[in-house]
Amino acid sequence: DKEEDKIPSKFYCPLTKEIMRDPVIAFDGNVYEREAIEKHLKEKGTSPLTNAKAYITNVFANKQLKEEIEAHCLVSKMFDQEGQSNENDTNFIE
Repeated sequence: DKEEDKIPSKFYCPLTKEIMRDPVIAFDGNVYEREAIEKHLKEKGTSPLTNAKAYITNVFANKQLKEEIEAHCLVSKMFDQEGQSNENDTNFIE
């Protein structure tokens, strides 16, 4: 398996296509990277996924998803490809 296959798709921002560091929920109910959606809403005023007009531009932190992403990254850095513990590696926390 490729490493990318092990990362849940919900961890990726639909705008940046990268793993989110600061996931937020926008007016359209979708989750995005904060900086990316705030920029999009300021420039376009629409949902990037549905093209619906944004009547509210506030975004709300998705703390649960952020914690899931952080936990996944921590665990995946603690184990190498063969599932062996990398407990001597102290650089697994960003």
